[in-house]
Amino acid sequence: MKVTIYLDLILILDYLVNFYVLFITGYIIRQRISIIRIGLGALFGTLAFLPFMLCPKLLVGLSGIILTIGISMGAVMISFGIRYGFIKKWLLSTTIMFLLGGMIQFAKGKLRVVYIGFYKWLIIFLFCMMAGTALFLFLSANKDKGKYIRVIKISQRERIVEEQVFVDSGNRLLDLLYRKPVLILSKEVVKRLVSREEYEYIDKCSRFHFLDYSDPTLIKMQKSICIHELPYKSVGRISGKMLCFVVDSVEVVGSNKYYKKQPIAVADDRLFNGKNYKGLIFPDES
Repeated sequence: MKVTIYLDLILILDYLVNFYVLFITGYIIRQRISIIRIGLGALFGTLAFLPFMLCPKLLVGLSGIILTIGISMGAVMISFGIRYGFIKKWLLSTTIMFLLGGMIQFAKGKLRVVYIGFYKWLIIFLFCMMAGTALFLFLSANKDKGKYIRVIKISQRERIVEEQVFVDSGNRLLDLLYRKPVLILSKEVVKRLVSREEYEYIDKCSRFHFLDYSDPTLIKMQKSICIHELPYKSVGRISGKMLCFVVDSVEVVGSNKYYKKQPIAVADDRLFNGKNYKGLIFPDES
């Protein structure tokens, strides 16, 4: 039986596969993606394999393995550069290529066909691409799960509260009064740290965004927890003020990090809805 091979269609499919693998690699490693560079990297990988498509014997043996590795490394280098974890990027792209190839072979096996035309192959590739994307995005979203979660022990007078917090690289709040970075906690946690009278006052002031420094209640509380306002800037809101007070100490469980007289900013509980943590800690804890 005579089989006609359409080289242009094979090159198109090979280019699509290369482009997809390189794009997903860039997404997972969270590197700034340049579509042009990824396109050039995919094109290099496709054209470099053209001689081997015409003469498959060139890929046999050790020389074939070396050539394959060299071509794939070249595609990754063009797409992402050679610095900052080049080998890691290449290994990841190779792993994704193997996984995608395995998914395609599995799909072909389920279809129980030996020869697949261009359009059927394209449909299989698109299906595997969507399934693979869902898998890779899931792995990417969960690979660092728990990595940036810390357990802290907060001491305030006779109270000791343990809670999970998230290491937030964007938390650059600085309390100029104490010249210390600020730990942000939800009202739920704050309620367990202070007395009922103190919490009611904190809750009222945080809701109305007003602190009356002539208030006798505030003057009384200044001696114990030093309530004050903290200016801040954030994405989506140019500026604002957060209520801040000071606890006796904060210890990061499982490390040697220990902070005396630690400023605490009070945040709305809605900030932590659906989260498994109730606070944000400054990035030097990462």
